[in-house]
Amino acid sequence: MKPIPHCLLLPQEILTEVFKYLSPTDKANVRATCRYFKDLVDHPSLWQNSTVVLRNISVLNLKFWEMLRKRRICSVEVKKAGVKQWKKLTQSMPNLVAVTIDANLKEDTLQGLRSLAHLQKLHLKCCSGLIDTEIVKDVVSFRQLSHLTLCKVTSIRSPALICIAQLKNLEALTLHTKEGLLPEEALQYVLFRLPKLKELSLTVSKMNKARLSSCFTLLDCRENLQKEPACVTKLHLERLDLIDCGNTSLSEEALDQLSTLHCVGLWNHKKFLLGTEDILEVMLKKLPNLTELDLAWATSFEPYVNYIPSSLEALSVIGTKVSNSTLSWLADCAGKINHLNLKLSHGFDEKILKRFPDKFPSLKTLGLSNTTLNEEALLCFAKLRLLQRLDISNVQHLSQEAIHKFRVLTDNRVQVIQEDSLLSFKYCYC
Repeated sequence: MKPIPHCLLLPQEILTEVFKYLSPTDKANVRATCRYFKDLVDHPSLWQNSTVVLRNISVLNLKFWEMLRKRRICSVEVKKAGVKQWKKLTQSMPNLVAVTIDANLKEDTLQGLRSLAHLQKLHLKCCSGLIDTEIVKDVVSFRQLSHLTLCKVTSIRSPALICIAQLKNLEALTLHTKEGLLPEEALQYVLFRLPKLKELSLTVSKMNKARLSSCFTLLDCRENLQKEPACVTKLHLERLDLIDCGNTSLSEEALDQLSTLHCVGLWNHKKFLLGTEDILEVMLKKLPNLTELDLAWATSFEPYVNYIPSSLEALSVIGTKVSNSTLSWLADCAGKINHLNLKLSHGFDEKILKRFPDKFPSLKTLGLSNTTLNEEALLCFAKLRLLQRLDISNVQHLSQEAIHKFRVLTDNRVQVIQEDSLLSFKYCYC
């Protein structure tokens, strides 16, 4: 009789915990080895908060849908589907909580989702095929929504925008228009009638300081019709993302309404007009509770490092110039950062990376995807005693042997990410 491999003697709970650290590809490889591992890999605890991408629903068979139900998958992203495919999806997965549609939106698409009684999160990535009223009339029928994303909308006019105020359970709202403009009076109306709203993302390329500020400033409310909801007097936003915000800013009144913000994200932040206020500088100076800052595709991070609050716990600087001296200065200003992401950024080298254990000893996650990293610097990261997750996906000139050495030095306590996942990328590409 052949001896049983040692790993099979481990309790199921231990094996399941180990499998949690595997990438989806690695999970699939383990699942294919034997029926025992197949059942373990399909355990729901390994797929919590996972989103399954469905590229072609028509080719999926009953075994596939059974597998998703066994894993209790509650979130899907659909790349392509017709009326029959939507019916198949809703019948096969009636308990879906989150649906992302990454395809041209058609008039009958949302109607096919009406049977999803538990739907809370609806993300529409390509709304350009419909006018705003056609989109909103179906969206507002999902009164239980907590998260709503409307991207690539050609424009949103006041009558359509005001209807979103009917979604009283909204906690997160994303409105990205192609023209970079939103009717500020209508947006103000909506924001002050969504009492649970915590997260907001807007494109603001054509909104100057006055227009953007008015969205967050409570003016004297008009005499409301009896059926209209009452105004709230104070916003409770915790996260604000602004897309294409190079030449805008915020007034003191608006900043007072935004004083509860813990996280600010600025996308495509490039200042073009000399002598104008810089919105990031203003927000860093005036918002006392910031613990997280996300900056993507900015010209440089250096002008803002002096204003970084010591309370900052998470910093993401993507596709932006960050020099060695800037990182060193950042460590002096906010050395207790737990989460640092430098994905696609440039301007720094291995000299500063090797000093990270001394500069940023509290790091729990570090993102260096699509950057330059050598073996010596990687092995220095083993001295980061609190490090739990390291993203080195698409890092060139780093051998598997070097990664193995790092795993040995850290006794495999660090989850090493080598596959780039766009699903984990919190920003929108529209």
